[in-house]
Amino acid sequence: MAVFDLRDPNHAERRGVSPHLVQEAIDRAVTFCWMLLPEGRRNATEVGAQIRRIVERTLANLAEDEAAFGLRDAGGGRPEPGVLRPLPR
Repeated sequence: MAVFDLRDPNHAERRGVSPHLVQEAIDRAVTFCWMLLPEGRRNATEVGAQIRRIVERTLANLAEDEAAFGLRDAGGGRPEPGVLRPLPR
């Protein structure tokens, strides 16, 4: 996975990133979810419920990972770059 400084708008890796990539990924996820559902449950309401469930779980995992890897300080802000924090026990 590419790592780049989000504060640097001119970084080579960031120049190729746009919100359209996120939209395309979401569109593919919705289509894939539709295809995976049993035929009797293929409708916009059910797909929406399943996508929301998956996104909520993913966002909860992200928050947990931020805490586990020390990407947030105790106050919820970002720690200083290069300052390692002890992992919670």
